[in-house]
Amino acid sequence: MESKALELIRRFFLGRQDAYGLETKNGYKAIREPLTDELLSAHLSGTTRIGVYPILPGNLVKWSVFDFDVRPEQAKFADKILREPIQRVMAASIDNGLFPYLLTSKSRGYHNPFFFDEPIPAKDIRLLMVHILKQAGVMGNEAFSIEIFPKQDTVSGNGTGDGLGNFLWLPWHRQSVEDGRTVFIDSGFQPYPDQERFLEGVHLSKSENILSWVQEQRHKTEPEQRESSESQARLDISDLTKYLDANGIKYKVKEESTRTLLLLDRCVFSELHTTPDSSGDSAIVRGSGGKICYWCFHAHCKGKTFPDALRKISGDASLSEFFQRQTGKNRRGNGKSLSQFLSERDEIEKPLIKGLFAPGDLGFLVSSFKMGKTLLLTQLTLCFSMAVPFLGFDIPLPAKVLYLRFEPKDSRFRKRLVAMVRGLGGMEKVKSEPTFELVRGFNILDKKDFDWLIGMIEKHKPEVLILDPLYKMINLDLKDTSSAMPLLRRFDTIIERFPHLLIIIAHHLRKTVGDDKQSWDQMYGPMFFSASMDFEMRIRAQHRENPEFTLEYLTNDVPVDPITFRRDPDTLLCHVCDLGADHEEEILDFIGKNKPSKTNLLTWMAAAFGISRRQGQETVKRLTNQEKIIAPIGVGRTGHIQLPGTKFS
Repeated sequence: MESKALELIRRFFLGRQDAYGLETKNGYKAIREPLTDELLSAHLSGTTRIGVYPILPGNLVKWSVFDFDVRPEQAKFADKILREPIQRVMAASIDNGLFPYLLTSKSRGYHNPFFFDEPIPAKDIRLLMVHILKQAGVMGNEAFSIEIFPKQDTVSGNGTGDGLGNFLWLPWHRQSVEDGRTVFIDSGFQPYPDQERFLEGVHLSKSENILSWVQEQRHKTEPEQRESSESQARLDISDLTKYLDANGIKYKVKEESTRTLLLLDRCVFSELHTTPDSSGDSAIVRGSGGKICYWCFHAHCKGKTFPDALRKISGDASLSEFFQRQTGKNRRGNGKSLSQFLSERDEIEKPLIKGLFAPGDLGFLVSSFKMGKTLLLTQLTLCFSMAVPFLGFDIPLPAKVLYLRFEPKDSRFRKRLVAMVRGLGGMEKVKSEPTFELVRGFNILDKKDFDWLIGMIEKHKPEVLILDPLYKMINLDLKDTSSAMPLLRRFDTIIERFPHLLIIIAHHLRKTVGDDKQSWDQMYGPMFFSASMDFEMRIRAQHRENPEFTLEYLTNDVPVDPITFRRDPDTLLCHVCDLGADHEEEILDFIGKNKPSKTNLLTWMAAAFGISRRQGQETVKRLTNQEKIIAPIGVGRTGHIQLPGTKFS
């Protein structure tokens, strides 16, 4: 077992082999000797603790880490303080194409490591990790600290000076493991029961994607720096005071002959630099030529610039974005009155399926495994292409569909299509040909894969996008909140770019355990999957051999009664069942024996055959018109339904 753990440590936590960090009674020290298997075994057994220097010769790394920590006096609150920032950083990491994992550190914090398929320059991953922290909005919080490893872009490789960088303690130190530390944990902050199996199955982040991102940023750097310099030159003191006022920064204005100072009550980089009685220890200074700089006498702030101060105050938002907000030029407005809102006219859109789908909707078709979701979605695709009814709902106009499948293989799918097209009347009925594509190895969180998806939408210009199934589109645990949020952001991006596109995604229901009841939030994954949708369609059956299925449609709009359907074994097409006609004999027998009120009859039909209230009312109306039953005035209150030839009681 230990040999397996040692092999995994060597493979995933690859570092320098000619040096290591060693825990001592007085702290730790760097040892310039080979990192042997014996040392690693001693670490795993708990007899010593070893750290690895991640920067390899050539200033390359095979892994990197966000190190989250709290102050010593806050140690007992570490979980509560760090949980949200960790989740935000992991979500931003996924958004940028990385696969994040989570480890407890040896003391009170957490490590968030990434493992790469190929070594990459330390300076490149550091650049991306800084971007991730900014995107997550977790920089500058005094309650916790986040460090980036590797800490250096480069280290000297000639043996002069330190030449090593900073080391990181390895996981799986036996004594720490017994205390729940230095182990991999899940999104619920619980240790994985089989640590070795978990590590062996982690996904490697693609170095190619990271290097492509870095290259894009470097192309942007020069014009952005020029724009920043020019925009600073245009700022006067009134602009700066508006900015500080809006962000709650207290200051005093001091005019001098060649410059103007905004004397701050406290340094923006540390609350420890609070100087209310000696304003000016920290200041924003604007020279006569328009150049703006930040100044603080504390050694901690040496080298801090005005752009650094801006990022500390308002994150990634630039000054130009701030002034756009002030003038209402960006997409955030100033609010609308009720009359203004009601006076606006919506763009007239052609309906897709009245009562079910509208342009711009995002929804799911869900069921247990092997219930025929793909068959139903294929039929829906063909109904859209032919403008023929779908399960009794009219489709007034043909619509272009892009159907991206991640299963099954083409030969099997083609046989289904042939049977369905024939059952619907043949190819001559097709008015708008759909596009089908079988996709393998797709990950919607991967930038290249997502760009391909956007390209497919731009190329084919569909009105409906079907993705089938969801779990084949992502390589992460869908029950993990930090995995699900970036996924939903991907869908938000598609909707923003293609606001009239209807998106339907095939997904699965969670398995019920024991006496669990089916509920509205039983879709596999976190609850906000359900909360984020415009609609959800569910397929249910009493058991797999039951020829009848029920389609439930959940939405915040007008409710739709459950639809019962059957699948034709020859054409594979689904047809709505007339349950009232199918069970007419049983219904008449019940009426003859019980003379029920209308309410009692509808309740019994629902319980006995799954007939909805609307369908039940239609059945009663049909049987009355056919004079098979007598429903007197007052039915539902005091009257009763009876067979012809009997007297009303």
